[in-house]
Amino acid sequence: MKRWYTKFIVDILVYLIGLIVMPSGCSVPGCKRRGGGHEFPREAQRRETWIQVIRQQCQKDKWEPTKYAVVCPSHFNEGDYSCQGKI
Repeated sequence: MKRWYTKFIVDILVYLIGLIVMPSGCSVPGCKRRGGGHEFPREAQRRETWIQVIRQQCQKDKWEPTKYAVVCPSHFNEGDYSCQGKI
């Protein structure tokens, strides 16, 4: 017989493991999503565009992404994606 608190405890454990395994949250100011997203581009011009947009939103002129900084998918439109690789 399951106790009422079993699911509650499991939910808390899953949440805590997620914080440990995927500590990086979305870099967009005010976004609370955690656990995955798009890494900043390596291509200099596109990377700088991403950084400038986030700097404008957080109003910090010197903000720089960390090595593990990501932007979650909720900040992209379907048209932002392109499939250029080979399958």
